[in-house]
Amino acid sequence: MKKNLAPILTAVAVGAIILFIALAVGSTKQAPVTDAAVKDKMISYATSLGMDEATFKKDIDSSDTVAAIKKDQDLAAALNLPGTPSFFVNGVYIETKASSDLAAAVDRALQGQDPAGGVTPAIKPTDNQKAEIALGQEKGNQASNVTVTEFGDFQCPACKTYETDLQTTFFPKYLDKVRFVFKNFPLVKIHQNALISAQAAHAAGKQNKFWEMHDLLYDKQDEWNN
Repeated sequence: MKKNLAPILTAVAVGAIILFIALAVGSTKQAPVTDAAVKDKMISYATSLGMDEATFKKDIDSSDTVAAIKKDQDLAAALNLPGTPSFFVNGVYIETKASSDLAAAVDRALQGQDPAGGVTPAIKPTDNQKAEIALGQEKGNQASNVTVTEFGDFQCPACKTYETDLQTTFFPKYLDKVRFVFKNFPLVKIHQNALISAQAAHAAGKQNKFWEMHDLLYDKQDEWNN
């Protein structure tokens, strides 16, 4: 007795059509940026900033660089920071949605007042943690008695937005009055290129180009952000 193959052939044909459509649609999507491609992009940034390429390639993956990033990450985890960017003024945690909030805290600190304005901070670092918070890549007035610390993630869109705010509003008024410190807090669970970008910035710092790389990573975030 012969079997009716028509239903089977029809199902195969439909399956083939669905597969063809899926492949066609998939081909229109932008290909993800691979780890190697991201690293190549970081290297190109380094050379564009006048760094020695061979030295940068060595430093970006060095054990020293990896350990430095992990130390910042461990501190952020111990502080239970809610995300990025997170800010401290003289070791006091400041809840801020815009640089105007940070500016208000700095104004109080410059006047010798509580940076938090009497509000109990949600995060209370120990004295040892405050000492660690004050250390990192720095710029501004090194003699200032006010230190502003940012924990940031180069792949974080909110950090990029806040950075624009800092550059246009905060730094022109306060950079000569405060010591500004940056600490790496790559959110690796949600930003797959955050770690390599943090390593790139740290490696750039070894050639005294941290802040140039810092600014470039945010400016070019769309080029290497998946």
